Amino acid sequence: PKSLAAYKASLSLQLDVIKASGQVSVALVPGYVGEKFCKEVLGIKDDIIVKIGDHIGFMFEECAKKGIHEVIFAGHIGKLVKVANGQFNTHCQHGDGRVDTIARYARLAKVSEEIIQELSSQETAETAGEILRKNNLTAVFDMLAKVAVENLNELVNSVLKINCYILSLQGELLGNYLNFRENE
Repeated sequence: PKSLAAYKASLSLQLDVIKASGQVSVALVPGYVGEKFCKEVLGIKDDIIVKIGDHIGFMFEECAKKGIHEVIFAGHIGKLVKVANGQFNTHCQHGDGRVDTIARYARLAKVSEEIIQELSSQETAETAGEILRKNNLTAVFDMLAKVAVENLNELVNSVLKINCYILSLQGELLGNYLNFRENE
């Protein structure tokens, strides 16, 4: 595609193809980390995985309009934390707030002030995530996944069942929020 409008139209067309094949479930992934997880860990076939880049809100709205019922949303912590922060276009020109968001949810999870200060001093969501993992504070990832799903449900008036998987850069599962069972 030569323009943003053409790119978004091509993403929407992928949903049409999936729907025309009789599917009502899709896997939306910002990039290769989520794609690899969906294929290798969840066993999802290529034909229902759509790489959506930064256009998360747009694609969830398209799913709702097109009668998709279930969405698996899997991706790197850096992208999904932005969704937990209410950002539906995750391109850097639309803001950041990743580390601040992680620190905010760590505080809600009653993490010690010392660790929150360490989190707040990080440059990336990935390094902040490593601090949570090293301190066995993985419940924060589950909180972030749940809030991301709540934000997306608010965007689309709760017409979608969404499973959310937050991943490290290596594709390891950090946290999740499951709203439906695959193979149900």
